[in-house]
Amino acid sequence: IQALANQEKSIVPSISVNSTLIWSQFYTDFRPIPIPIPIPIPIPITIQIQITKPIPIKIQIQK
Repeated sequence: IQALANQEKSIVPSISVNSTLIWSQFYTDFRPIPIPIPIPIPIPITIQIQITKPIPIKIQIQK
């Protein structure tokens, strides 16, 4: 799962994710391989650290 998650990180480089729920929604909608969520996810924090300018998040996933 960690390897997959690292691979997935390239999909969301420009999104600062403050909410695991929002991130899980995004991850569930867009990842190619169906792995059940919830997983305990430390990755949103990792993604946030990579982004220099914190972005106030109001993301709605357009399906």
